[in-house]
Amino acid sequence: MSKSDIFNYLNGIGCCNTCSLRYLNGRFNNYLNVEKSLLVHGIDFETPPNKSEGEPSAKRLKQNEDMCVACLGLFSSSCLDNVLEQVFQSRDIKLYENETVLTSVSLPIIVSLRRLSIWVALNEKFPKYFSSTDPPDVSIKDVVKLILNPKICEKLNKTLELNQSGIMINLFFEYPEESEELKPLWEVKPELIAERCATPRKFNREMMTRAAFEKHFNPSKMNVHTYAKHVPVPPTFPKKQLKLDKITINGPTVFVAGRYRKLSRSLSQTPWILKGKRMMEESVSEIIVENVAEFFGVCPENVIFSSSGREDVDVRCLGKGRPFVLEIPDARKSVLPQSAAGVMEAVVEKTHKVSIRNLQTVKREELTHIKQGEENKKKAYRALCVTNKPVTVELLKKLNISQEFTTDQITPVRVLHRRPLRIRQRKIYQIKGAISKGDYIIQVMLFVVKLFSHSCGVDDHRMIILDIITEAGTYIKELVHGEFGRTSPSICSIIGQWIDIVALDVMKIDLEWPPEVNNFTHCSS
Repeated sequence: MSKSDIFNYLNGIGCCNTCSLRYLNGRFNNYLNVEKSLLVHGIDFETPPNKSEGEPSAKRLKQNEDMCVACLGLFSSSCLDNVLEQVFQSRDIKLYENETVLTSVSLPIIVSLRRLSIWVALNEKFPKYFSSTDPPDVSIKDVVKLILNPKICEKLNKTLELNQSGIMINLFFEYPEESEELKPLWEVKPELIAERCATPRKFNREMMTRAAFEKHFNPSKMNVHTYAKHVPVPPTFPKKQLKLDKITINGPTVFVAGRYRKLSRSLSQTPWILKGKRMMEESVSEIIVENVAEFFGVCPENVIFSSSGREDVDVRCLGKGRPFVLEIPDARKSVLPQSAAGVMEAVVEKTHKVSIRNLQTVKREELTHIKQGEENKKKAYRALCVTNKPVTVELLKKLNISQEFTTDQITPVRVLHRRPLRIRQRKIYQIKGAISKGDYIIQVMLFVVKLFSHSCGVDDHRMIILDIITEAGTYIKELVHGEFGRTSPSICSIIGQWIDIVALDVMKIDLEWPPEVNNFTHCSS
């Protein structure tokens, strides 16, 4: 048994030269010149093969030029030329400003069925060369892309990109006779088909999918004799050619990271909708997304906002701000110039509700920083609190805690609608109580004190400012007042008297990401 024997058999049953090379395990650039590669594999086109069962006739070889039992004519010049012509005529490609491109190929299930029939036939005829567990060929999709990609890149003057950060050209093929050729599968595994018929919703009313076929139909997972009884082995010569159904063009998914500062005490981080009713007109995420999405040519509704934690509606986020990232699918542009980022930052700044900084594109792999920051980092807060008695030196001493301790927090009642009921242990690294009227931020908070005091009849002597450093995920409001013992120990239990929060600010999030960039120096407007 030689490779020539395998080639002659494949060509004899109706495989084109490209598919024959696939079953001979041809690799990479072999498919750019199939005839030359077959010669390297020891296939001699000059010498006609001995006539025997399964070997090609002159008529069969002529048919193979435009038709094939394996690829259904996909690798014929007429089919490939038609695909390239339609790709080059697509107007959608011109919408994207991207220097890289890649292709995606979707084939009908019938191609997998015919591959299986060839696999069974090869196992039977060449058992020493093929097995029932290892795939017998190089993926037909990979070969299509190996052939098309260089031609597409050359014509469009773009480079090939394999990490999905370029323009994606999606090719969808169909076969008119597919449903008829798939019918015999009902007899091969009737129990599988019966299950899919009995629970159509579970399987989206599809009697067979590519994933289901690949899972249940291969020589090692089925009765080969039953299969050969109902499905032609090797496959019969097709009557029609595979056709290109449609082409879709998608831009890459771009990730834009930055840090935001929330300057308002009446602004939710994301849209706040309760029982179908919108509670606030806008949110942090919407303000940011609306000023970024347009540049990338996408609808704001399609952009996904993520951040390293969140603050309540009435809590400000100050300092360097909170890290966030925008996931922008099908982006028309993949690069964010600093000049454009600077304009975005300036426009958001004018809202006086939110400010953003360090706006930049990042790689998908960097998104782990967001989750790590949400779960594992320290966070610093400043809380304006009120007590039921005037603040004394003794109280201040109790509220200066430099030694780390752990508090147990039962899920607060106010978040039970979105968080599971359980006890969370959180580390408190430091608490410092003071009143210092020289600090600007404290002065801003004391302005809130005046308003609060005037409306509630509370004098300044019962006000205290707490600087608190905690583990991420700590419920600060409950840490202060204890929520009737649901947080223990709490500041309330430590000082032994009633205390509650009037205003709260996030001062620092211990996550140095994304990197610092100064976009304002590049902003021209």
